[in-house]
Amino acid sequence: MKTRAAIFEAIEHNENGEPRAHLGASLIGDDCARKIWYSFYWWFIAKYSGRMLRLFRRGHIEEPFVADDLARIEGVRVVMVDPDTGSQFRLRDPEMPAFGGSMDGKVYNAPDAPGVWLGLEVKTMNTKSFKTMVRDGVKRAQPRHYTQNQTYLSLSDDLEGILYVAVCKETDELHVEIIEPDRDAQLEARETARYILSTQEPPDRLSGNPSWWECKTCQAIEVCHYDAAPTPNCRNCSKVQARLTHGENKWICTFNGAELREEEQRAGCAHYQCNDSKHSSLRILA
Repeated sequence: MKTRAAIFEAIEHNENGEPRAHLGASLIGDDCARKIWYSFYWWFIAKYSGRMLRLFRRGHIEEPFVADDLARIEGVRVVMVDPDTGSQFRLRDPEMPAFGGSMDGKVYNAPDAPGVWLGLEVKTMNTKSFKTMVRDGVKRAQPRHYTQNQTYLSLSDDLEGILYVAVCKETDELHVEIIEPDRDAQLEARETARYILSTQEPPDRLSGNPSWWECKTCQAIEVCHYDAAPTPNCRNCSKVQARLTHGENKWICTFNGAELREEEQRAGCAHYQCNDSKHSSLRILA
């Protein structure tokens, strides 16, 4: 059907956006540090099909529904907007301001945690993943989600845990559990973030075989395994110095001495030179 194809094409055109500027808590628990590094330094621009983008949107749409369901419970308070900013609860590491994420919300006085504040995290998944979640719990079934929420807890001073709500998209069944603070997981996430923000070289590959199941579906496969040139921008330019620890989040152009704003980092300039020796002749056309 032409209409079906047009729907997906329109979504792809409008919703395939720019890479995020910060090192996200939702990514830091990925098995592959090299993928995290490539993502943060904008070596590739992830592109998704219209169907996948609709799937991502489905997850976002579920958040207010779950919040509304929770708020119907007598004595429970749900807050989805940070009163200080008027937007989502945005959390950043004070030592590494480029590292952090945005939490779905906060819940007070949940039946399983009376009298305390919890963070709120809502995820949607298919039946297979949902059954695994019910059987194994979030730490084993979705380690990236677990690390993401441990990061939120490490960056919050008023939360006793995270109320994690998984929704099965095919049955509307719910799995709910409280993620309690895990100091070891929090330290590991921060060490990974510190490494990503400090190293100038991509970490080792997860596998040397591009046919490995985690590699063959990875959006970074071309730059990682086949030496494709990175998407040219200031973050992978040899003339730009990143200062991302010790409380700083600065990108300095050594060509003109300017501190680069986010939009300038994305645009690059005619003086761009790739910081990878294999592609050192790569330029941005003015």
